[in-house]
Amino acid sequence: MADKILEVGGAGIEGMDAKVKAMMNNMVNSETPAYRKSDVVIKSFPTYLDEATQRSSTQIPVIEKTFYDQTPGTLIRTGNQTDVAIGGDGFFVVQTPSGMGYTRDGRFALDQDGNLVTVAGNYQVLGLEGPITVVPGSNIEFSGDGKIMVKNEKIGTIRVANFGDKSELEPLSGSVFTAKSEASLTMNQNPRVVSGYVEASNVNIIDEMVNMMYLSRIYNIDAKIVSNREAMLSRAMDIGKPAQ
Repeated sequence: MADKILEVGGAGIEGMDAKVKAMMNNMVNSETPAYRKSDVVIKSFPTYLDEATQRSSTQIPVIEKTFYDQTPGTLIRTGNQTDVAIGGDGFFVVQTPSGMGYTRDGRFALDQDGNLVTVAGNYQVLGLEGPITVVPGSNIEFSGDGKIMVKNEKIGTIRVANFGDKSELEPLSGSVFTAKSEASLTMNQNPRVVSGYVEASNVNIIDEMVNMMYLSRIYNIDAKIVSNREAMLSRAMDIGKPAQ
């Protein structure tokens, strides 16, 4: 029979390790535009189903899922006319190899064929009428209501999607998401955008460093539990050995 204390301690170490990895990824991407910080959700479950109603049952921490915080970051001025930020709720819609993608990273550019694409990932940006394509080398501008203009003539409107339930989104990267369900998806017919700005990551590097210190202490406690338990079991086995 497995030792419950070792199970709990080992599971605790695995959970803290997953949390630390997510936190390190957050810190690495703290300056990546529109990056969404993540955290690992851990729940504790009784070691045996028949102990589920007993208060004294041993609880094993289990990694349940990764949570992505969709709180918007601050807007940073770049001055680039193809950089766009969303004022308020919503996501730009892009075409990825996995299907429709949703992002708040509005760093756009025109490729050699005149397609409006994302700087990160080179995904085609979609308008309300479909892909946005202009004559290569055109000078495009974005109005505050999402209209895409070339020489003061409207050629389309940037597509912005809203999700009433953001838990429907799952990450393709830290700033681009796909939808596992589109039950709460709606299209914003009059989006509010800000040209010449990009949205910053929503990671607070100071908070992440403080949390890292806290998790380090928890990790050390779990490691000490496992180490002490292994030493106790080793001594118990030595006691049980027949004398030579």
